[in-house]
This record gives sequence, structure tokens and C-alpha cells, in this order.
Amino acid sequence: MTSSLFAVIVWLRHGPAESDSTASTYATWAIAHGRFSCSYPALGNHPIPLTAQLYPLLSGAIAAAARIGHSVAFPTVAQLGPGCENAIAVLDRWSVRAGAVTPTLMIGYSSWFMLLAGVVLVIRAIGRGRTWWEPVTLTIVATCAPVLSAVAVYFHPQDIAAFSLILVALAMAFQGRWVPTGIFLGLACSTNQFAVLALVALLVVVPLGRRLNFIAAIVGSMVVLNAPLVVLTSGRALSAVLSGTGLSVPFGTTVLSQLAPHGFALELLSRGLPILSTLAVAIWARHRLGAALLEPPHLLSLVALSLCLRLVFELDLWSYYFLALAGTLVLIDVAHGRLRGETLAWLALVNSAFSIVPWGVASVGAVDWGSLNELVPATFIVVALLVIARDIRHRRFRPYLLIWTFVMSIIFAREGWYGAPFDHGFPSWLWQLLLIPPALALASSSRGLPVIALSPSTSEADGRTPTQVVRTH
Repeated sequence: MTSSLFAVIVWLRHGPAESDSTASTYATWAIAHGRFSCSYPALGNHPIPLTAQLYPLLSGAIAAAARIGHSVAFPTVAQLGPGCENAIAVLDRWSVRAGAVTPTLMIGYSSWFMLLAGVVLVIRAIGRGRTWWEPVTLTIVATCAPVLSAVAVYFHPQDIAAFSLILVALAMAFQGRWVPTGIFLGLACSTNQFAVLALVALLVVVPLGRRLNFIAAIVGSMVVLNAPLVVLTSGRALSAVLSGTGLSVPFGTTVLSQLAPHGFALELLSRGLPILSTLAVAIWARHRLGAALLEPPHLLSLVALSLCLRLVFELDLWSYYFLALAGTLVLIDVAHGRLRGETLAWLALVNSAFSIVPWGVASVGAVDWGSLNELVPATFIVVALLVIARDIRHRRFRPYLLIWTFVMSIIFAREGWYGAPFDHGFPSWLWQLLLIPPALALASSSRGLPVIALSPSTSEADGRTPTQVVRTH
């Protein structure tokens, strides 16, 4: 059901989107047709760096099995040029003649099934599987604008795939299986480099006796996956392994970019500060909590904080940057056994800021997008007002809800219901200030929620995850 919901929303948005798709499609076509040496061609003036290798390998395998583009002969090595210097222009022409673009974009749906598996594995690893938590959590994730936008607005299924692998790694960590945890983290880092933040966090908390095997598993999985293509492409794939799409030319629209001059030093700060900050937070948390940091709520909170720190120091703020953070915040609540109103309010604000509805378009086919533009934020505000009225009746006071309603009303009153706040009228740095501090608070606070305690059989020495006993107070 949730898969159908995700697919329908993407279809209504006329997705999967072609925007940014060339980060992975060239590699997909080359791999699908056996031209591995040209899977990472010389970019030249191409504006979008190529993505890391796992997603192109998966999509290439699917494209080969589906025989995408096989109706037209694939370019020869000679046509691709020495060092594949002509590959981008040649593949562009070939893809049009072969009709390969749209079928290749459809492969992006596969990333959703990876995310579905990751979410379910985490829910079951924390002991809430095969309950109503599974469909509720998957529905929230499937309708989350940052997740949808990674397929419907921009073509970044590799971001969804990387987050999915992080979740699988966390599910393994909750069970004390540190070698599989390392393998999946290595695969995640070979899909999108923001996974390094989760890797740093887990590297600190892994039991000392298991750390060497953990590191070996990470390195081994990365070498096995990446080394062949690096060799076959004469080293051209190395930049994708190390940085992926992270070296895209920044627009410089966030707080950090407003405070410092643009250049290589600023980009280095933007990539280095989240890693250093995550390391510091993880060390502090390990010192403060000890073995209790291995509990699912604490470990999920640490990963959420690391993902949030990425957004603190980003130079741009695109909707899909929020997908991993949004999903992890929801899973923190699942681990505690209660969806916080603050989390739902934050998700509503994110969904409004990065709405996948094509703003400014009165209608597309049979769908009246203009009415949806008016309906979505209005519905959020009406629901909030109804909850506030109910609270008044029961003499309850929720400061966050009043603040949220005020902010939402101001944002949408300024440009009108038909103006997208993120695209018109409000700079990215302001949205950064509105969205990131609450996310940091949600990731680090669990006051008033059920407590998940460790059983007396906890053993840090052997690295086994403790049996979790849920006690609701």
C-alpha cells in the first residue's frame, strides 16, 4: 500500500524527474552495456559530478536485465573516444535514439523498496515490528516531501539508497552484529558520502573488542565494490568514490555561505566541520552514557544529530538533503513508542517548505495543482487550530504549537497561498534557521516519552546488543 502511495504521488508530479539524472544515468548505461571503462567518463564542462558507484551498479544491472536501450546499437569504444572523452556527448545522442532516458529514470523507484526494507528492519530490530508501527511509519516516510523529491523533483535515488543502507546497518548494530554493520556502512559510503557521518558516530560507540573487525568490514566492502571500477576507468571513478555529487558548484544560499567568502576553503569547512562535530558529539555521548548509548533511542538520536550537523554547515539547502534526517527523527519516536507532536509539526513545516506540488501552475492534466497549493498548508494550519482549541478546552498549553501556527501563518500570508515559500520570498538561510534548531532539539531530547531500559544481562565486553525492555511511564 505504501509503495503504491509513493508511486502515485511521484506519478502525479510527472516524475521520476530528469533533473540531475545525468549524475547516474551515464554510468548506468555504460555498465548495462558492458562498457565499464567509460562508466565514469571525463566530465569536461559537465555541471553535475557523477555519483558514487553502488547505485549505478544496481541500476545498470536492472537496465541490463530489462534490456533498456538494446533496440539501438550502443556506442563503440572508438566512438566514445580516447579516455572516454566523447562519452557524454555520444551517450546523450544514443539515449535519445534508443529511448533510454524514461525507462532508466523509472529504475529510481527501486530506491523506495530499499528504504522500505531499511525502515522495516529497524522497526523490527527495536521490537516494534509486525504492529501498527510499520504501516504508520512507512506512510509518514512515503509522503514526506524530502523523500518524494529525491525521485519526483530531482533525480537523487542514490540519496535514498544511502539512507536505506544506513538503516540496515543500524538494525544490525541493535543486534550486536558489528561485521554486517560495517559492511552496510561501507556500502552506504559507496552510495552517497553523507553516510560518513553515521560511520563516524558508530565508530565511536562500537565496543572496543569489536572495533577492529568493524573497521575491516567497512574497508573491505568499500574496496571490493569500488576498486574494480576505479581500475577499469583508469582512476576517473576515484573522485566519485571520494566525493560523489558533493563537489557540485554551490549556489551559496545558507548561513555559512553568508558568513565566509566562497572558495575551496569554504567547501572544505562545509565538509569537514560536520565530521569533526559528529566525532565530538559521539565522544561526549559515549563518555556520558557509556554502554547505554547502544540502546536504539540513543543510537538513533546520535545518528540524527550527525545528519542534522550536515545541514548546519551546508552551502546549499535542497529538499532531498532532509530525507535522512526526517526518517531518523520519525524512527526515534518509534523507538520510544510515541509520535511526538513536535515531530509531526516539524514534518508539516518541512513538507510545506519543500512541497512537491508544482507551485504557480494552475493545473496539470486532470489535477488542479492550484487548489492543492491552497489546500496543503491551509489543512495543516486548520488542524493545528483545532488542536489548540481542544487544548484550551482541556486547559492544556503547547508552546511549540502556538509558535508553529504563527510561523506558518506568517510564511504563507506573505506570498499568498499560491507562492512557494522556499522558491519565492524567503532565502534558504532563513529556512535553515527555522528548520535546523528544532531538528537538533528533536534529535537530542526525549523528555516525557516512554523509557527503553537495558536488561541486567547487558554486556559491553562482548559487544552484544542488550535485550530491550520497554517500560511505559
